Amino acid sequence: MPSSHPSGTALAAPEGPHERLLGSPVGKGADMSIVNRRNAVLGWGVWQVAKVASKRKAKQAVPGKGEHAGLNKGAIAGLGAATLAALLFWRKKSDGSLGSGS
Repeated sequence: MPSSHPSGTALAAPEGPHERLLGSPVGKGADMSIVNRRNAVLGWGVWQVAKVASKRKAKQAVPGKGEHAGLNKGAIAGLGAATLAALLFWRKKSDGSLGSGS
């Protein structure tokens, strides 16, 4: 099918500063980039909300109650049991080495 444009002009670049292809915006803001003030403010707002949400989630993940709570009772009991088991193992091992050496 023959084109209505003369040969070579349908794909040619625009000649003047205001001459654009069909469907392109013309006028103020036509040459806007991706990084502009509107997107910067939007990104800043999203970042602020994300920081608040992540801080809240991190506080929920910490065991115990209060803002700066230490270890909870289960963790203290586990540490005590591990220490007691280590002491008993060490005592049993040291008792066995003295008796077999003589």
